[in-house]
Amino acid sequence: MIRIGFTGCPGTGKTSTARAMSAYCSQTENYKRVELIPEYARRYIAKYGPINTLADQYRIMEKQIQWEDTVSVSDTNLLISDSPIHMGWLYVMEFFPLKTSKDLMYSNDIFKRLNKLNYPSRYGIVFHLPPILDPIRDGVRADHHFDQVWRKEADEKIKIIFKMFPPLKFIEIKSTRMVDRVEECFKYLSEM
Repeated sequence: MIRIGFTGCPGTGKTSTARAMSAYCSQTENYKRVELIPEYARRYIAKYGPINTLADQYRIMEKQIQWEDTVSVSDTNLLISDSPIHMGWLYVMEFFPLKTSKDLMYSNDIFKRLNKLNYPSRYGIVFHLPPILDPIRDGVRADHHFDQVWRKEADEKIKIIFKMFPPLKFIEIKSTRMVDRVEECFKYLSEM
């Protein structure tokens, strides 16, 4: 099974691109058995409200891991995640500087867990979608996710995160139209 992920700032089209890629791949001969794993954080926010603590972030990470790990390796050709687990570190960094010993404990636990899960590499490919599209207010995104300075800084942090927890391949997608994005991603996937 090949495991791929889509990363980028909120509102860059990760979910839409992952869904389109999943549909496209399931129509091809080599990837008929495709599993699309959605972002657990969306469900968490809809059910419990904003993510205010590192304990919240830890819970979200663990559920995302659980969702990905329930996929049967023998029954699946391709796992597509629109929220690779390492993206959680971006949101952990928003809690810095840490205020309590519990915060330090959770950030250490999250980092160690992410590091352990990435040995040798959890994902075959991580496709990075740069912040060229404007996000839509959907009730899930925090207000600062619309700030262009935050988006640029977050995008740089994402690139650093995937140097810390490297996939086999980290590829920045240049296309903006959905059809072109899917074709570009599929080209890289086919080369693996």
